[in-house]
Amino acid sequence: MKKLMAMLVAMLMVLTTVNVFASGKKDGGSASAKATVEVKAETETDTDEDADTEKDAETEEDADKPAGTVKDAVIEAAKEAAKTAREAAEAAEAAAQAATGEAKVAAEEAAKAAKAEAEKAAAALKAAKEAAKTEAEKAAAALKAAKEAAKTEAETAKEAAKAAAKAEVKEIKDTAKQSIKELREGFKGATKEVKKQILAQIAKIKQDAKDASIDAFVKGKAIDFAQYDGVKPIIKNGRTLIPVRAICEALGAKVSWDAQTQIVTISNDTTVITLKLGSNVATVNGVQVTLDESAGVTNGHTLVPARFVSESLHKNVAWDSDSHTVVIDDDAETTTGTTDTTTTTDTTNTGTATDTTADTTADTTTDTTVTTGTDTTTTTDTTNNTETNTNTNTSAETTEGTTTNAAEE
Repeated sequence: MKKLMAMLVAMLMVLTTVNVFASGKKDGGSASAKATVEVKAETETDTDEDADTEKDAETEEDADKPAGTVKDAVIEAAKEAAKTAREAAEAAEAAAQAATGEAKVAAEEAAKAAKAEAEKAAAALKAAKEAAKTEAEKAAAALKAAKEAAKTEAETAKEAAKAAAKAEVKEIKDTAKQSIKELREGFKGATKEVKKQILAQIAKIKQDAKDASIDAFVKGKAIDFAQYDGVKPIIKNGRTLIPVRAICEALGAKVSWDAQTQIVTISNDTTVITLKLGSNVATVNGVQVTLDESAGVTNGHTLVPARFVSESLHKNVAWDSDSHTVVIDDDAETTTGTTDTTTTTDTTNTGTATDTTADTTADTTTDTTVTTGTDTTTTTDTTNNTETNTNTNTSAETTEGTTTNAAEE
C-alpha cells in the first residue's frame, strides 16, 4: 500500500513538473528550475528522508540540464509512473479479487458448516421426537396392560367373592334344610305346645338363612314338594296357592284335569270341588262359591287356594306367618304360633263363619258353630223334614304378625 502511495505521489509530481515546465518556458530557465525545486520541496514531506535527499540531488542536476532533456526525462518518468500505477492498480484489483474469492470461499464454507450443524440438530431433534414417541407409546401400552390386569384381577376377585358368597349361602341353606327336615320329622304326633316350639325353631332357621319359602304340614306330615318338580306354594294377593296334586294326595282326595275346559276336579267320598283356571268362581257339590283368588299355573303345575280346598274337604287350616307354614289337620287341636284353626284373629281383618242348622221336625234346634271357609250348601229331604244348612264366611283375612310374604292361610 505504501508503494502504491509513492507511485501516486510520483505521478502527481510528474504532472506538476510538466505544468511548471510549460510555464517556465515563458519565464526563463531559472524560474522553471525554481518551480521544480519548489515542487520537489513540497513532495518531500510525503516520502522517506533518504528518498527525499536523492530526489533533491536529481533535481539540482536536472536544473542544470537543457530544457529538452528535462522534458524527455519527465515524459519518461511519467510513463514509468503510469505504468507503475497501472501495475499497482492491477495488483490491487487482483488482491481485491483474491480477497473477495477467499471471503466467498470462507462464507461458503461457513454456510456449509452451518447447514451441516443445522442438519445434525434437526436429525437429533427428530431422533429425540421419535424416542419420546416410542417412550410414550410404551408408557401407554404399559398403562393399558396395567388397567387390563387390574380389571381382570377385579373381575376375578369379584367372581371369587360371588362364588364364595354363593357357596356360603348354599351351605347355610343346606344346613337350614337339614335342620328343618329334622324338625319336621318331630312334628307328627307332637303336642300343641311342641308344635309351636318346632314352628318357632323353623322360623328362626329360615330367618337366618333368608329363606322365605312356604312349607305345609298335612295331618302332622310335611309335604315334600321336591316330588312335584320342586314347585312350592306361593302367595298371591294375600292368599296361599298350593300345588293341587300335592295337597290332594296328602288329604287322600282324588284330582282330575280337563285340558279342554281348563277345569280341575277334586273329590273324596263326600265332596266334589271344581275350579276353572283364571276364574274366581268354584263349585262345591254343585254350588257356586266365589273365591278371593283363582287357581293358576306355575311351571306346568296347577296351584289352588289352600284354605278353600282344605276347608271344603272339612279340614282345619292354620297359617304360621313367622315360619311361612300352612298347617292342615283333622281336628281343632292344630294351632300355630299366631293363628288358631277355630277362630282366627287378625290385626287387619277378622273372618267369622256361621253355620246355622234349622231342623223342621218335631223339635226345632238351632246350632251355631264357628268355622272358616266359604261355602253354601242346601239339602232338601222330601221325607218327613226339610233341613237347610247355610255356611257363610265373609272373611278377608291375611295373617297375624309381620312377615315379608304374609298369607291368609
